[in-house]
Amino acid sequence: TYTFKKNYQHSTQIKRKELQYNLFETADSMMVKFGYTDTSSALFSSDEYNTNLLKIKVKDIKGKIPRFKGGWIADITIEFTLINMLGSDTLLTKEFTYGAIFPTSDYGFKKSIKKSFRESLTEFLAMEDVKEAIKSRDSAVQSTVESWDTLHLTGSEFCASPKEAVKSVVTVINGKSHGSACCIASGGYFITASHVVNGNENNIYILAPDGRKIKCQVLRSNLKHDLALLKADEIIEIKPIRIASENKGKTGSDVYAIGTPFDAELGQSISKGIISGKRNISDVLTLQTDVSVSPGHSGGALVNDEGELVGIICSKIFGSSIEGIAFGMPAKYIQSELKLDIK
Repeated sequence: TYTFKKNYQHSTQIKRKELQYNLFETADSMMVKFGYTDTSSALFSSDEYNTNLLKIKVKDIKGKIPRFKGGWIADITIEFTLINMLGSDTLLTKEFTYGAIFPTSDYGFKKSIKKSFRESLTEFLAMEDVKEAIKSRDSAVQSTVESWDTLHLTGSEFCASPKEAVKSVVTVINGKSHGSACCIASGGYFITASHVVNGNENNIYILAPDGRKIKCQVLRSNLKHDLALLKADEIIEIKPIRIASENKGKTGSDVYAIGTPFDAELGQSISKGIISGKRNISDVLTLQTDVSVSPGHSGGALVNDEGELVGIICSKIFGSSIEGIAFGMPAKYIQSELKLDIK
């Protein structure tokens, strides 16, 4: 409980939880009015491509009564921190101190705090640096894709079954974390999820089937579609996986997930399920599947009974009562959104 003395006989009190709740409601309603969407409790809140986190810290509250005016003055000092959810980078931090006058009462003091809070948040959102930081990244990604020349790749002989495709999926090492990637063309070209390599593009390795740890170059990355193209620095004899035609990824059809779940020692694991549906997530068509997927599977392959690439594993919904809800980026996006021509 915060206690603010008005004079020697009286004081006003505000409970901490009540203050937090009131300010949260104020911030939430204001953000909605400014046109922002609250994704904190959304089903697909794990989608971080166009999502930022705004941290609001109340650093100080001072209550006082002006000498010649009846009422409370509440000086509130607030720190706003804007964080990019995709890379957990702090984009900017700004501190404000505002004061507002309301009638001398507990209710009036609470109103003065809320008004000071609203003024601070309004000024923060009006800053040009903030507007630039939180604008949609779609146009920047599209400009990058359009700037690429079409890269022509070939595969001399493609996998003909899920059993063969298992050997064409490798483990991606990114510092202390890992993901998966699948070979899509001769010459050591691999596709993975962009979030597997994002933020550490110059220090990416793959574990080849023969046990070698090989450095890779991240040639292209599309954050919106969560796809990245890797090129191994050394020759790897791996049969590529053919990209399936779009009509082969139908709802209800069998699909196999191949990747490295949980630990790098579990590379080239395979599990079977079906395509449960197709969802529109952040304006991108995404495959839903009930196949068993774990951390480390990201960037791995979803293949059909013919060993063809149907999708790239990108995410899963976790929860104590949630089972069998994972998502993959349709393979059709590999060529169009990374500007590839694979024969």
